[in-house]
Amino acid sequence: MSAPRWTVLPQRRVICITGKDAPGFLQGIVTADIAALPAQHACLSLLLNAQGKFLADFFILRTGDGYLLDTDARFHDTLLQKLTLYRLRAAVDIVPQPDRRVFAGWGGSVAEEFGLREQAGFAGFWQDCPVFVDPRLAALGVRIIADAAWAGVVAEQAGAPPDNVAGYETLCLSHGIPGSADAIPEKTLALENGYDFFGAISFTKGCYIGQEVTARSKHRGRLRKYLCPVAGESALPPPGTPILAAEIEIGEMRSACGHLGMALVHVERLEQIRAEGNPILTNNILLDIEIPKWAIQK
Repeated sequence: MSAPRWTVLPQRRVICITGKDAPGFLQGIVTADIAALPAQHACLSLLLNAQGKFLADFFILRTGDGYLLDTDARFHDTLLQKLTLYRLRAAVDIVPQPDRRVFAGWGGSVAEEFGLREQAGFAGFWQDCPVFVDPRLAALGVRIIADAAWAGVVAEQAGAPPDNVAGYETLCLSHGIPGSADAIPEKTLALENGYDFFGAISFTKGCYIGQEVTARSKHRGRLRKYLCPVAGESALPPPGTPILAAEIEIGEMRSACGHLGMALVHVERLEQIRAEGNPILTNNILLDIEIPKWAIQK
């Protein structure tokens, strides 16, 4: 079995939420069911606007005295601002953690090395650092929240500087797992990106911001567009590049690393194009598109 690989995720930021009202406060705002989250477990969740559009995604780790939110740096300020706005008179402390970093480890028996079950969302502590198995898919390894000095420990264990971000992004894309870069604030609908498939959205817990629109989309059935894993014959172009078939636009690129990526695709048009046998191109690169499970199951 190969040795685990490591990287610091420099684009991630951490927010700590504590206080006696913290569980109810989060439960009424975010999409995941916080009340059902066991201690020392993590889940993926979202903050939406009132129109059900994406504002931020984040991992929520329940610790002994509160919650840690692991989010993308692009969403950090908006998330912090909204949480503070919605706090009102609740007994909640919302504290950014600028000295904390998020590390990812994958491959080998990485979960076992931290005393964790290889189960999505399972969490614990290692040398006083919170560590959890990725809630989306256990094959994506573990995430560790620690101060910046921990990078030296990672470098020593991995035998190399912890700067393998491209390796981690390729891992996620090879499993068809979208990331934060695939969602556009104020534009993306949560169900388009399969967030419900990854347990980030509860349809049973009751109200949260954007709940009505999200539930209506769920019960109406299949949406027109979904985020789909894609593979090209060569390195893929940047986000926003159109995807064409028979001179008809059927989608646009989102994130990519090398020849693997994600794209927002009109699924019915894609199925028609496939039936007709027309090639699918983006920036003149021949593209293979996989309709993901979260679109098929609608």
